[in-house]
Parts: sequence; C-alpha cells; structure tokens
Amino acid sequence: MRPIEYRFGDFRLAPASRELWRGDAAVVAPRRVFDCLAYLIEHRDRAVGRDELVAAVWGRVDVSDVQLGQIVVRARRAVDDDGVAQQAIRTIQGFGYRWVADTEIGDAGRPEPVPAAAPPEAVPAAAAPTAADRPAGAVAPLRQRHRGRWLVLALLAVVLAGAALLWRARMAPEPLPAVAGAATALVLPLDAGGRSSEGWVRLGGMDLVADRLRTGGLAVPTSESVLAVLQAAGDDRKAQAQALQRAFGIRWIVRGTASRTETGWRFVLSAEAADGAVVSAEGQREDAVAAARAAADTLLAALGHAPPADATGDDSAQEAWRRARAALLANQNAMAREILSQSAALARTPLELRYRLAQVDYREGKLDEVDSGLTAVLAELAPGSDALLRTRVLITRAGSRARRGDFAAALTDYDAALAALPAEGAVLERGQALSGRGSSLIPGHRYADALAAMGEARVHLAAAGDSFGMARIDANLGMLELYRGRPAAALEYLATATEHLQALGALHEWQIAVTGLVQARLALLQYAEARAAADQGWAVRERMTDPGQLIDITLNRAQVLLAAGDLRGAERLLADPLIDRAVNPVLATRALALQADLALQAGRWDSAARLAERALATWPASGADGERDFVALIAQRALLAAGHGDRAAAVFDRTGAPPAPVEPMPGQVPGRLARAEWRQAQGDAAAAAEFRAALQLAERGGVPADLALVAASYVPYLLDQGDLDGARAVAGRVAPWAARDFDCALVQLRLFHALGQGEAWAAALRQALDLAGQRPVPDGLRVPPPPVAGSGASPIG
Repeated sequence: MRPIEYRFGDFRLAPASRELWRGDAAVVAPRRVFDCLAYLIEHRDRAVGRDELVAAVWGRVDVSDVQLGQIVVRARRAVDDDGVAQQAIRTIQGFGYRWVADTEIGDAGRPEPVPAAAPPEAVPAAAAPTAADRPAGAVAPLRQRHRGRWLVLALLAVVLAGAALLWRARMAPEPLPAVAGAATALVLPLDAGGRSSEGWVRLGGMDLVADRLRTGGLAVPTSESVLAVLQAAGDDRKAQAQALQRAFGIRWIVRGTASRTETGWRFVLSAEAADGAVVSAEGQREDAVAAARAAADTLLAALGHAPPADATGDDSAQEAWRRARAALLANQNAMAREILSQSAALARTPLELRYRLAQVDYREGKLDEVDSGLTAVLAELAPGSDALLRTRVLITRAGSRARRGDFAAALTDYDAALAALPAEGAVLERGQALSGRGSSLIPGHRYADALAAMGEARVHLAAAGDSFGMARIDANLGMLELYRGRPAAALEYLATATEHLQALGALHEWQIAVTGLVQARLALLQYAEARAAADQGWAVRERMTDPGQLIDITLNRAQVLLAAGDLRGAERLLADPLIDRAVNPVLATRALALQADLALQAGRWDSAARLAERALATWPASGADGERDFVALIAQRALLAAGHGDRAAAVFDRTGAPPAPVEPMPGQVPGRLARAEWRQAQGDAAAAAEFRAALQLAERGGVPADLALVAASYVPYLLDQGDLDGARAVAGRVAPWAARDFDCALVQLRLFHALGQGEAWAAALRQALDLAGQRPVPDGLRVPPPPVAGSGASPIG
C-alpha cells in the first residue's frame, strides 16, 4: 500500500514522511505543529475536542489552553491561515477545533526519508488583546504593563548568571542542528554499584566521560541538560529514551558502569544507536579518573574519533573537582566546598582552588565574595600564564557582575575573557564568553553587535554540544526584543521557551522565562494570559529556594493584580517582608516602582512621590537610562497632584528639545508624555504639540500599552480644548481594547459623555465599571450626559 498525501489549496501534507509542501517548496513544521495539522486533517469529518487534540499532540492531558492555542496559531500560520479568516482551522467555541479546508486524498508517490526534526520556530503573539489596567483620572497612574521594559534588566541579569555555571539545571529546546560532520552523543549517569563511598562516580564519572568525548570531537550535551530531561521524564526507561531523543535528537546514548577491582577501577561504556547498533569499550586503571578516561578514549576510537592528547595537571586534583561538581549537581553545596577544601592536590594549585571555591560561592549567591575573590585571583595570575584559567575566572566574574545589574563591568570582563582565550580549543568557553557579551550589549542598545555576538556564540556552543547555551541564546533574543519595545516579537521566543523548560523540569530557568512572558503579555494588553503566566509561577513558589526568585514571583503576581484593579491584593503582596530584604538592586528597584504606582492609584500622592523618588535614586547604573522615564512619570504625576510643583520640575530635564530617535525605544513614550502633561499643568499651549509627538511615538512603536497610555491622557486634554473630532480619532485608535482594558474603556466613556450620546455612554459606563476593580470611575462620568445637538452624526475615528 502506497502512502497517501492530503492536498488543500497550494499545500500537500504527507503523514508517512512527515512532510508539508507549498507547491514545490518544503515548509518547515516543528513536530507538534505537524502533529496538530495531521490529526485535524485526518479527522476532518468532525470537530476535535480540546482534550482529544492535546492528547494526540502532546501524549498527555496536563497542557494549558495557552500552550494549545500557541500550537494552533503556528499550525494556521504554516498553511497561510489565521485566527480571523479561519479558512483551514476553525475554532469551535467551548469545544475545540475542526479542519474546514477543501481537502483531497492522493497518492504520495515514492516515499521520501523522514527529514530530521526541525528546530522550533517562533510562536507568534496571540491576535486578541485582553483585560484591564488603570484609571485615567486627573492624575493617571503609570500602567503596570510598562514595567516589563526595564524589568528585562532583571531577566538579563539572571540569564547571564547561568552562563558561568556549568552545574546549573540546563535548558534544552526541541532538537537543535548539530555541527556539520559531527556525531552527537549523550552520556547517562553511571552505575557505580550504589556504595555511598563511591557515590560521586555516578555523576562525576558521567561528567568526566562526557567531557572526554566532547574533547575528542563529539557534540555532547552537558550533564546538566541530560539530568534535567531525566528528572522530567520520570523513572520509566522507555519514556526517558523518548524524552532524550525529543530534547537532543542524539545519535548515540552512552551508558556505563564503574566498579572497583583488586588493582583499582574498571569502567565499561556502551554506546547504543537509535537503530540498535551497540559499540562498547572499557578502561582499567589504578584510579577512577584515569579508568574513565581510558574507557572514553577507547569508545572515541570505536566511534571513529581520535582520542585527545592527555590533559596536563594532577589527576587527583581533577578527581576532587569531579567529586565537588557531582555534589553541586545534587545541590550539595556544603559537601562540594568540603571536598575542594580538603583536596591536597588542589592545595598545591591555590589559584585553581580559589577559583573553584568561588564557583561554590556563586551557586550560593555570594556575589560580593565572588567578585572580590576572583579579582584577587586575576591580580595574582602572572601575565601570559594559564590562559584557560584566566578565561574561566573572567567569565565567572562577568556573570556575577551581570547578576547585580552592572552590565558595563560584565561586558568588560567578557571582552577580556575573549582576549585571553587560548588560540586553539576552549570552544565551550569561547561560546560562553560570546553569549555573555551579546547579552551584556543589550542594555546599552547595541543590538546589531549583540546579535552578531550571539550568532557566533551559537556556532561554538553547537560545536561543544552545549544545548543549554544555544537555548539560552534563544531566550536572550526574546529578552532583546522585549527590551527594544517589541513585545509581540519577544512573545514568539518566550512562549516556546516556557513550554520547553516546563517539559524539562528546569524550574529555575522556566521561572525566568515566565517573568518575561508576563511582561510581554502586559505590554500587548493580554491581561488574562499575563495572569495565567503569573499564576503558574505562583503555583511553584514552595519549590523555590532562591530568595530572589521568590521575590520575582511575588512581584509578578502583584503586577498582574494591579493591572486588574485589585489594589488590596497587590498591597498585601507588596508588603511581604521578603521584598524589603532584596539584595538584588534591580529587584529592589522594581518593587519600589510597583509600590509607588500602587500608592498613586490609591490617591496617596506623597507616598507615591517618595517611593518613586527612592526608585529613581537607586536606579541601576547601566542599561536603564530610557526605561527610568516610566517611574519618573509616576513621580511627576504624584508631585503635581500633591502640589509640589518645584519638586516635579526637577524630575525631568526640561531644557532643550528631546532628541529625534532613530527608532522607537522603551521610555520614549512616557518621557514625551511627561513633557506634554507638564506643559498642560503650566497652562502652556505647547502641550498640544507635545501630546501629538507622544502619540506619534506610540504609533511608530505600535505597542498597545503605549497607545493606551497616551490616549488615557490625551483624550481628556482634547475634550478640555473642545476638539471633539481630535478626541474621536484618538479614542477610536484604542477602542478595540476597551472591552478588556480599563483605561481604554474610560477613554470611551469620557468621549461618549462629552458627545452626549446617552445610549453609547450607558454601555461604556457598564464596561468601565465591570473592569474597574477597586479603581474609581469619576463621579462626573456616572451622571447621564445632556444631549448634544448632532451628537450621533459622526462615528468614532
């Protein structure tokens, strides 16, 4: 029986060969997207329920509606469909989906080989915006959806913090392309017989073998990546194998045993291919490290790779590090420190020992100790000596500085690390330094340089088999887009990242991506989705041990509650004593900004001004120059409302005209809006031009939150000036979001009240009250408007 294919429009889908074609051009469809299309087409005679489709695509049922919706969006896009036209995939409200395109069944002809799994494509932003935010009264509060712009500093700091940690739980995406010509293998934890005295061999030996295979030319995922996948897959060996194949697309899975003999140690390794082929090797030596190396070298030869030259250095020192690293993999930091401190071999290389101990400090969040300790190590390293150690020290110190928000210092260290690299080898370190450099360039708006560094880093990390490093670059690209004020583009990266991380059980990195996702959703006025993402983080807070991440989770939840008008709920969260103990300056500043906005919405002007001024005074030294204008706008509004015009005048530089930007940047819209509101407060007729300039900036950027922010302030100004046509035009621009956004709803209410359109006013009032939460709707807008002659003649816009 010959395989079939489904034909619809210009497309052909062949289930057997897992191919999708548009005419003669192949369409790259990630696995789940293809499965979604194939299942819907195969069952096109009926509607497919949500749970049925989830089970078919994921093989499980615990998948959120948001995740399913993202796959459907991607499936539609693959066949030139969208959520508006629904010419191929129709949404059946309250039930699921149905394939509706005219489809024919034909002979697929000669079957082609199944293509390699495609890398994940970006997830597009959902089309429909959602829910509510702020009142636009005489003093309009700063919308919390804007917090995501400068919050990216916190996300970048945490993402960069992982760059220097080789022991962290790793992020593994859908199968990533291997380096051309390189075989791919992964190493599982070794079987060491279960004796506690040799327990380090299970993970330490695993890591040693993986490193040796990598040095010999194989692309090998890091041990942390493998452990994360195994943890997520559970104890079933078949499920583990499937999960590993999905995550890495590997060719060889290496298993091994380690046992003591009368003369030392014996390591036996077995590499099994997907087609069942098995290659075995063993090594026997007096000590475990040498035996593991011998077995790995023999396996390399059996797989057609020349074993590397013997590494220099003391084997017992390396064994101490392997044991310590195994302890770190198991989150036994105290044990790792004890192993390192008691190693006589490491004691003979004191700079190496101090570097290793600094890595333990890094794991424990002792960033000041890391910085000072590694600075001293660098000062004692003789010029031109031990280039690899110098490189590693610089990368680790750079990560600690980025974690504290000092991106300028981090960039200096990453550049120094690249300069110190040995001419040959050190592929992993080169990729890590380039990746960190790219991330550190983002806060300085050097986007082209950042992209170039990340692209080069990906090549080196792929050569080293570091799937986490490559995935971290993808996450950084999402952060870059968010930082540039492009939340829809950021969402494409971040939505996929959260799905992958959740599947891998990489909780720490998953929460970082969730925070970015919350910010992107808020900027797009997708409040329901933002709340869902924040709730996911909140649900796992009991499993978090990092105080910084606990604060981050709390601030995310407080932010979405503020966006929904739940002021009391947000206030309870922001009163958490843990927030007051935040040592990360970026998190502390974010908390102050949220507290200031809460006070502004509650009408506590002096408190709002004081908190905003504190946030501005502690603003990070680098990378947040434009984004601080969000908080400065809070300060100006609060100070004007409290009658402190002199202090309000000092919030912004009022001299000269603002520079004409080459492209829209975060902070420009609220900064220009602040100029307009200041001139309005001074009775200056130039306010009109400033409002127009703010709207033009918002239009150029196209971010819904920016447009709503300007409209909430500009429409009342136009109405006060008697410019009804101008008010109609601006209100019409944000009218599509009025059903879900409080500020936009209030804009419509103001307009219809001014126009005297009683029926439209009544509907707008109901909408605003539904979205208000604990935010006030001005009393004057609750009173029915007197009819205005001709008020119904002109539609909005």
